[in-house]
Amino acid sequence: MQLFSAHRGALARSTAALQTPARSFGAHATRLLLGLEQVQDVPTSTDRKPTGMHRGPGKRQTAPKEAAQYQFIRKWDLQMRETWDELEPFKGLPKPKAQFGNEAAEVIWPYVLLLENVIKVHPYTKSIYVYYSQRQSTPLGKLAAQVAKRVSQAYLIPITFHNSQVYVEAEMLLEYSETPWVVVNCLDGTHKLIPVKPQAGQTVKAGAEEVLDDIVSACNNMGNAVKNPKEVMQVLGERPLQNQYVRVNYQWYGDTPEERMSHLVKWDYEPEEVVPQLRNRTQHVLDWMNYDGQLPTHNSVRVNIHREAARMRKPNISAGPKTFFNSSGSRANARTARFNNSRSPQS
Repeated sequence: MQLFSAHRGALARSTAALQTPARSFGAHATRLLLGLEQVQDVPTSTDRKPTGMHRGPGKRQTAPKEAAQYQFIRKWDLQMRETWDELEPFKGLPKPKAQFGNEAAEVIWPYVLLLENVIKVHPYTKSIYVYYSQRQSTPLGKLAAQVAKRVSQAYLIPITFHNSQVYVEAEMLLEYSETPWVVVNCLDGTHKLIPVKPQAGQTVKAGAEEVLDDIVSACNNMGNAVKNPKEVMQVLGERPLQNQYVRVNYQWYGDTPEERMSHLVKWDYEPEEVVPQLRNRTQHVLDWMNYDGQLPTHNSVRVNIHREAARMRKPNISAGPKTFFNSSGSRANARTARFNNSRSPQS
């Protein structure tokens, strides 16, 4: 036991020695990829060295069986750590634009989170773009970048989910800058730039809500200032859905709009829509009334009665335990009388 504990202590010291310089240099492990790409990075085999005529860079490859094994192990590992996203339900959707800062478009959004962030903008809004830099030189610039990042993560996807004509995108520019900005485009071609300038000492949440208010007011002002509303309305009607790539997990609300709206009262109904759909309604009603309605007996009833009569007529014997499973055929037909049960196997 002492030897085991000493060995464990040495192992802990060695792992700590391995981890310490990585922490001090600021090196981190590679972030786990999201989606089905997580298992695509099958490592190339390095232990086998092909020789002879068929040497070359393309010959040192992993066999498909090994690749499948590796992918299975990798997926299992990610599922154990709860970092695996099941993307099979979203197989037919268009892929979101993968770029720095646009990670919110790749996330599987819970429906509850989208329901508690209902953000409505003017219907003539075309698109909203958020740009912020990767690095900043001043603390106020760092706060502004955090505010813009918060806006892009928390508000953009709810906006495009609840306003299907609005395309939404965020990008982190790999440069130094102190002022992020938001571009709001209108359907008639006009646009507006909104600089993100929070006050010093302001929290990130308050700054993001202020930027969201600016975005909504800019959308309203531009939409109300449209010169030719008929043409813009036609453009809006012809505009395809811009939020098809959003991956939503409709948790317990159901997958179809009818299921999701089933708790709401539908006032504008057609009379034939609310007639209950019931096949063979007469038969069901007669069953509920326990009355035959003087209808002719169904043929299956006579067939069943005939079968039961034949079963009652035949002798009630079954073979001994050694040959029971050979000769009994189906289990339901091997009837022995036990528990004061004279004939029937069921009751």
